[in-house]
Amino acid sequence: MFNVLDDTIVAISSAIGHSPRGIVRLCGPAAVSIADELLQLVSEPPLCGRPGHSWCLGRLRVRPPHPVPTIPAEAYLFRGPRSYTQQDIVEIHTLGSPPILSMTLQHCFARGARLAEPGEFTARAFFSGQLDLSEVEGVAALIHAESDAQLRAGERLLHGALSGHAKSFQDRLSDVLALVEADIDFAEEAIHFITPSELRERLGAVAADIRGLLASSLRAERIETLPRVMLVGPSNVGKSSLLNRLTGVDRAICSPLPGTTRDVLTAPLEMPHGEAILVDAAGLDRTETLIDRLAEAAVRQAVQQADLILFVVDLSEQPIRPRFDLLDDVPERPLIVLGNKADLVGSHDLEGRLRSVVPPRPARVLAVSARTGQGCETLISAIEQILYAEPVDAGMEMITLNARHRHALGAAADAIDRAVLLASKVTETLDAAELIALELREASDHLGQVAGQVVTDELLGRIFANFCIGK
Repeated sequence: MFNVLDDTIVAISSAIGHSPRGIVRLCGPAAVSIADELLQLVSEPPLCGRPGHSWCLGRLRVRPPHPVPTIPAEAYLFRGPRSYTQQDIVEIHTLGSPPILSMTLQHCFARGARLAEPGEFTARAFFSGQLDLSEVEGVAALIHAESDAQLRAGERLLHGALSGHAKSFQDRLSDVLALVEADIDFAEEAIHFITPSELRERLGAVAADIRGLLASSLRAERIETLPRVMLVGPSNVGKSSLLNRLTGVDRAICSPLPGTTRDVLTAPLEMPHGEAILVDAAGLDRTETLIDRLAEAAVRQAVQQADLILFVVDLSEQPIRPRFDLLDDVPERPLIVLGNKADLVGSHDLEGRLRSVVPPRPARVLAVSARTGQGCETLISAIEQILYAEPVDAGMEMITLNARHRHALGAAADAIDRAVLLASKVTETLDAAELIALELREASDHLGQVAGQVVTDELLGRIFANFCIGK
């Protein structure tokens, strides 16, 4: 893939569809000259006479022979090597009309540019040394982010947080490897550059730091798929009203009539240190009709994917009927019991009613009101405490690792452990120096895979397959 990196490429870099603004990006040796033919600038000089990092206003000339251009446009010029790809880049911002953007592309094709492959702009940045591989993965993470947590994780990768750690580990290993190899080079001399005990201490510290990074970092899988919190309970206890209250979105139709909700509804739930998907569905106590039975089947299928169950009870009932029997066939999941409609219960009676709600398994019982918001902040804190024992954004040093990162770091730590074991079996480093050096070089290679110092076409193919055209 990406066999040619010195020609001129072009692509639409804005989202597909109609929008107030669309972006066409050109990159390569002819990018500026093609853009000059395409644009009628409002002032001199043309782009070819302007320095890098310039902005200029103009109009598109995409439909000759019309003498007067009518489509407003802006051009952003980035001169190589001080650009994203180290090549000349021109971004043309104009109306986000698919026909206009398509005509702009056709103009560029007619003058020698070719359509960029998916991720080719970022690939050129990688091959020119502007980005390392973990930073490329950060770009992909930013592109596909669907939540604040995913956005922050991608941003930290893009800014080199992981690469910095990997480079630090490599530097420390290189210092030790130099001493080990010096023992080999000066084997005939009565010089000892590092003792086995010093070697074990220094290598053990590196391995411990690598494993500390693995332990303290978040798994990418944890934020790529947001946890699901499901409202469960009988009909007409206020599940849909709670969904609307907690998410701030009128996603569900609320009615005093039982059985209003039939489909499985979802909405994003924002918390101070994380996010989740809140799920609402039909009550589990109505199976009179075929539609009721289908709705219940959908509920039971959705609850299989839930990470946390909020079982809703109507505190205003006389007497209270929790219907915990509805949980009999529900998978074991963390549970919070919600006594809803607390605003309809007098304050002197509320505690007694809560004590009468006895869950079938250990769970917090909270009083809430979907109508007034009473207890909702406490509920959100309880949800976050269960889903995120560690805050998702525990500080800018928190790094998110994907499976490739974890494998490379783990393999590096294992190779260092083998070197430490070899050092523990000898009285002089020289006795196992060559084997120790071999393990340290292997550890360094694994660390190099994190930033892409050691890379294969297959690995690049997997990473850039996640990119879209124009990025």
